[in-house]
Amino acid sequence: MFLKRALILHPNNDYNCGDQITFLGSKSLLTQALNGAQNLDVVQFDIVRAIREIDTYVSQYDWGHIDIVVLAGSPWLWDACERSTKYKLIFDALDRYPNAKKIGLGLGSCFSKKCYNNILYEGASKYFLNCSTPQKKLRDLYSKFDYLLARDQFAKYIFDSLNVTSQYTYDTSVYAYNFVGKKINTGQKKVLFFYDPSKGISQDHLDCDTVDYVTYQLNWAKENNADVYVSNTEDKDTLNRLGVQCSFSVDLNFLSHKFVEYNEMLSGRIHMAVLGFLSGISKITVLPVDSRFMTILKLGINIKWLGEPWKYSHEVVERPRIWKNIRNSESIIVSDLRRVLSE
Repeated sequence: MFLKRALILHPNNDYNCGDQITFLGSKSLLTQALNGAQNLDVVQFDIVRAIREIDTYVSQYDWGHIDIVVLAGSPWLWDACERSTKYKLIFDALDRYPNAKKIGLGLGSCFSKKCYNNILYEGASKYFLNCSTPQKKLRDLYSKFDYLLARDQFAKYIFDSLNVTSQYTYDTSVYAYNFVGKKINTGQKKVLFFYDPSKGISQDHLDCDTVDYVTYQLNWAKENNADVYVSNTEDKDTLNRLGVQCSFSVDLNFLSHKFVEYNEMLSGRIHMAVLGFLSGISKITVLPVDSRFMTILKLGINIKWLGEPWKYSHEVVERPRIWKNIRNSESIIVSDLRRVLSE
């Protein structure tokens, strides 16, 4: 197998644990497909700089020859996504490397309950599937891909509606176990991974009051004598203001080793719940904010609704077989990637 150079468009940085773990999962799949790390050269892509230099970075930065353009991590489908700066980066990258293989790994959705219901049940969306312009733009983009993995059932529904072929599987963060390890857990304590949805776009998607969302987490932590963790300075500032002690870390390796001390977790952050799963925590509950919650349904993680529950297809998860299913899906993906990359 010859060396392949991959440009991975992924919002990866050292300060976001969710970005880190999805990036590692994507890298693991590519490495296996190419029969070893010696055959994969991941060139540096700086999404912060790319957005700052939106008209020049992707079109002019010299990465040399590129064999594979990979779109990975992050929810890449949201209302009016086709008009965003991130989508300009995708189009620019595909235009610049027309002969490179185009791979999408773990593409997910990020829709509010209202938009989700409009699209799925009412057949109406101001900007999305009932509007010809975004339909055409999204179809033109994703039809160029040689291989697409959808990480949640709503993303798969959207690709199907666009007549774009995709496979529905686990989020790529699950396959990061090759890097962060699958742990043997003997813990007996409880942990809260805190999230303040009033910071950023989440407050517009939430189906309950942001104060109620924060209060529920803190009451749960107090009632269960739980340790509290954060990986975001804004979340830490909120807890400091409320007089709540917490541990702050953006180190995946550190967190994965700490999580073996716990047998129960409450999390407002999806990928910290995945890391808890990889760390062997037996009971994990996620507080949904938007359609990203579907990312973890295949792992059998519990959902706690603080507002009116969403309508969605529940996944049948056989817990005794879950790791066998994960490895089976990994084997299929690696085989598919190997075929696509060798064509």
